[in-house]
Amino acid sequence: DGSTVRLMAGRNEVVAFQVIVSGGAHTGVSLTVSDLSGPATLSAAEHVRRFKEWFFRVSSPSQFCSFSGESYVDSLGLGWYPDALIPLEAPGPPSSGYGQPFSIPDPQNAVPGQTAAAFWVDVLVPPGTPAGTYTGTVSVAVDGSTVQLPLTLDVRGFTLPAYNHAGFGSVNYGGLAFNVLWDTHPTPNHAGLARWFQLAHAHRFELDAHWIWPLGTGGSMWPPCDPDWSMWRDIWRPYMTGTAFTPAQGYWGPSAGQPIRRFTLPQDWNWPTADANGADLPDAPAT
Repeated sequence: DGSTVRLMAGRNEVVAFQVIVSGGAHTGVSLTVSDLSGPATLSAAEHVRRFKEWFFRVSSPSQFCSFSGESYVDSLGLGWYPDALIPLEAPGPPSSGYGQPFSIPDPQNAVPGQTAAAFWVDVLVPPGTPAGTYTGTVSVAVDGSTVQLPLTLDVRGFTLPAYNHAGFGSVNYGGLAFNVLWDTHPTPNHAGLARWFQLAHAHRFELDAHWIWPLGTGGSMWPPCDPDWSMWRDIWRPYMTGTAFTPAQGYWGPSAGQPIRRFTLPQDWNWPTADANGADLPDAPAT
């Protein structure tokens, strides 16, 4: 209603809300959330994650077309859209542009004529949380003053299953493979990859990562090479066993310890039957 944050959740669920700061130029913008008190206490340190919404400019609409030439993507049009979520706990000084406090306009995000900014807040309701009403406060600091918004969380008497029955997924065409997993090539970036998969797991969807070819023993992913399957196994085993989604591995969210529901095999039109330019190898016709 513009003055109170009201949430409803089952156990083993993450629910979220947004807070918008608008009205022109501001300094010292920050947001904090108190512990939630009720039949038990949900501490903010353990059960709340806060983000700053990062705006991205769409300069041309998506125009993916079917083979018949008919577009099947509906674009919302050109402009600036809140897309990435930057953790407010991100390391670095405020001058780095990440974390808080920050200013509007945000010099790092560089949105022309910016007059508003947005926060995204996740709230985790773990299994075993007693049902009932929990209350707390969202505090927003702007220009040296603080506004407090009441926060109410209604925890219902049911628990969402640990297993992801919905099976929603997001297809990733190479970004995770080349820009995350192998950004420390030839050593796999385990921590970077885990952050992506853990974020998806916490919100009950899967990442379908394509082009996750095994690295060759000589350091190349391109044939002809001798794939190092032991390294590939060590990279992906934690996701298939669920150990990647445990507090010991830095996981925060529901369904801890549950493995991924599905996995995309590395075989595709580029591997293992093509060279670095995508051309078929002489003695290995594409299948």
